[in-house]
Amino acid sequence: MTIKQLGGVFGRNPTFNDVTIEGQLTFDGDIDINSDLKVDGNLEVTGTSTLNGNLEIAKDNPKITLNDTDGGTQTDFSISANANVFSIYNETAAVNTLRIFGNTQDVRVETGNLVIATSGKGIDFSATAGTGTSELFDDYEEGSFTVEVFDAASGGNQSSTTTTGYYTKIGRQITITFSGLNNISTAGMTASNFLYISLPFTSDGSAGSSCGNLVLDGASFPAGSSFVSPSVSNNASRMLLRASGDGVVDSPMEVQDFNGTTNDIQSLTITYFE
Repeated sequence: MTIKQLGGVFGRNPTFNDVTIEGQLTFDGDIDINSDLKVDGNLEVTGTSTLNGNLEIAKDNPKITLNDTDGGTQTDFSISANANVFSIYNETAAVNTLRIFGNTQDVRVETGNLVIATSGKGIDFSATAGTGTSELFDDYEEGSFTVEVFDAASGGNQSSTTTTGYYTKIGRQITITFSGLNNISTAGMTASNFLYISLPFTSDGSAGSSCGNLVLDGASFPAGSSFVSPSVSNNASRMLLRASGDGVVDSPMEVQDFNGTTNDIQSLTITYFE
């Protein structure tokens, strides 16, 4: 069936089996089309439409407008394809939200964010060459946490001294930093126990998965040690401060190595893996 009506209006709920529209039609009721629909002009539907075939709009700069006409709060959108660009346009805010460029084949989010709605999903780079076990980028996070001090790897006694730490998590890689963990109180803690500092995420089971730097002031180094660095062990929720030196076995710093002066740990940065 070919309809050559220009500006015509179908006021009821027509059903068509195969339709080609060569002009512009407005349907005030519902449309039920059981085959393909080809529109050479504009198509406006104010009711409900059901299309069981394909929709082809054969005109220059085609545009489909989706309007909320019942007085609700729904945003109005339009979908258009012109100048080799497919666009989804926010009519209410008068901005493009998404555009696909046919010449470069790029997809660009113009406003808002690209939101991954399902945990464990992300951006898949498996099309690139590589032999890694995963090429899915599924996590990025920035935040803060409370840095706490303990005298055991888990449980144990806790110092009353805290500070605010900051972290950036990129996939499994976590970098934390903090400054001014000063005047560390050792009251109630066991002096000869190792001193532990809390982490925002538990580390993985890979040995040697951390690196960092540390600035101390007012702490006593173990005998023969001249260098101290932060260290994260396997499956740990707390890190150690490990002292080393020329000709001595490296060892973690103990609670009694900190004397609670104005400056104890001036700054600390470490990167490890979850």
